[in-house]
Amino acid sequence: MTAVVLSCEHASPDLPPEFSTLFDTATLNSHRGWDPGALDLAQALAQTLEAPLFSGRWSRLLIDLNRSAHHLQRVPAKARLHPAQCATLHAETWLPFRRQVADAVAAAIRHHGHCVHLSVHSFTPVWQGHRRHTQLGILYDPNRAGERALAVKLKAQLAHATGLRVHRNQPYRGVADGHTTALRRNWEAPHYLGIEVEISQALVGDRGWPTRCRAICRTISGVLAPEAHSPIA
Repeated sequence: MTAVVLSCEHASPDLPPEFSTLFDTATLNSHRGWDPGALDLAQALAQTLEAPLFSGRWSRLLIDLNRSAHHLQRVPAKARLHPAQCATLHAETWLPFRRQVADAVAAAIRHHGHCVHLSVHSFTPVWQGHRRHTQLGILYDPNRAGERALAVKLKAQLAHATGLRVHRNQPYRGVADGHTTALRRNWEAPHYLGIEVEISQALVGDRGWPTRCRAICRTISGVLAPEAHSPIA
């Protein structure tokens, strides 16, 4: 069993048939509806690391698997849905996904004493009219020593291997509401290390993206290889 677990919360722009008229196709296929390129990277990482991958089936506009149960935007279309529909989305989509990931993390911790959880996302290169400088982000909790040490190592080696602008806790804060933030409440720092990998959507579909994707996978694998059998401080 590997000590790494992968998740891709915003993997798809799809909707179930019963919700097919909620959003137009252009909106679903935009960065609002999903994270383009995230699933490709997550699948490549899962293959390279020989790690389990859990990916979302439906658009984040219907149910956001990266949001906590209490978050106001967990069901973005809530105002247009019947309460029973929201309850069904929670019971049949959000909750099973969260439980699958938590169970895989728990199994890795039982077997290895620790687990590295990589939550893979992508982000729009322009937000509210401002171009983001970051091309690859490593998000983590700076108050957890193991996550901080791993993020520092990942940043240095990814920047060297890919030539990308790699930043820590950009373009988002690593402690904002999200899947990794929620799971940190379940396990103490030495046992659970939650890292969000954020790739700029400007790179996805570019001619050089396949090569960079492979370089990202090789580099992350190389960084994590020593941790597969020994705990991180």
